[in-house]
Amino acid sequence: MTYTGSRTDAESSLASALSRQIGYTSAAYSLPRILSVLDFFRDKPSGYKQEVLAFLKALQVDTDGSDGYLEEVINFAVAMKLVEVVSSSQATLQRLAPTETGRSVSGALATGDDGFARYFIARTVLIADADYIFPVLKHCAANQNGEDIKAYFLSFQHNLRLRRSEWLRGAFPERVLFTRIADMLGWLRRGKGPLADYEVEKLTLNTARHHTTPRLGWLIYLGLIDGERRITSLGRDLVTALETEHGYFWLGPPSGVQEALKIPPDICVHGPFEDTFTLSAFESRSPTDAEVARLIDRLAHVMLEGYPAAKLVHAPQASLVLSIEFIRYSGYIERKDYHWESVLDQFFITKKAEFERFSAKRGQIGFYRPKGSAEKT
Repeated sequence: MTYTGSRTDAESSLASALSRQIGYTSAAYSLPRILSVLDFFRDKPSGYKQEVLAFLKALQVDTDGSDGYLEEVINFAVAMKLVEVVSSSQATLQRLAPTETGRSVSGALATGDDGFARYFIARTVLIADADYIFPVLKHCAANQNGEDIKAYFLSFQHNLRLRRSEWLRGAFPERVLFTRIADMLGWLRRGKGPLADYEVEKLTLNTARHHTTPRLGWLIYLGLIDGERRITSLGRDLVTALETEHGYFWLGPPSGVQEALKIPPDICVHGPFEDTFTLSAFESRSPTDAEVARLIDRLAHVMLEGYPAAKLVHAPQASLVLSIEFIRYSGYIERKDYHWESVLDQFFITKKAEFERFSAKRGQIGFYRPKGSAEKT
């Protein structure tokens, strides 16, 4: 796949793929609490942070409701790209708005299909936090014979960072290009002096505890492990999808980024990649026309039920991200190789009397609206 972004965008995407981790936590955060940030925007296109804080504070019953704690809940929602800062850096008050992904997650939750919603949320969380989620899940999958999860997490992170640092030096032997990426990675520290080398940052056991504890709760909520920390079938499929024969290296940047940065073919690392990552490739087969037709009927139901929560407030339309993720989920559940582009093309031909399609301002992913809903919004 050809990458069309600028070099700066490509470098940023590569750095993000080499640092998919959300920062230090107090071990008190739960995914439902982070997702509750989206509820503030149900009928609002945006809002000031103080308004969101007041909304979250009203929801707190038996948990910490301090402004400092709730600000971190918002920060997690931003890190997961459920919401984004839309005010300028110079603004006195910070203004937030849900992303297309955030609106689509709200739509998925509104469909009542818990399996689909949690699959979509899991994919969203992994894009932000795969480096820290994976070793916790892997520890549960491997049943480490009583090895402490904190020690396992520390060893995993240190080895992963060493491997990535070595790869990065091979991918960018010119110091100036290496530095442009390295300076964006929080786990690499430059020594003192203009010619000082970079060193991998080492985590502590206390830091590992703060990272592993909440993520065990996330994995339970997402159905990747059970209450006894036993991995589920979905969890095992996820481990398989993220690992190669050489183990976990990354959930890679969008396809084509490495080539755009002129990384030699023999140095480029294979996926999974952010834009194509799915579980549906396992033992999948091409669907029949009848199976695609049934998927289209189910998709129409999801798009109709999810639309009120997924639609933009400033315009009566919702992102096709919701539709694409349901197609991916269906492919995984049915072990069918559904291609979302062709399914959507057929959907809007078959359902042209019921749904309208709108083009995207950029990229492939556009918007939709159930016909007759414009007057109701």
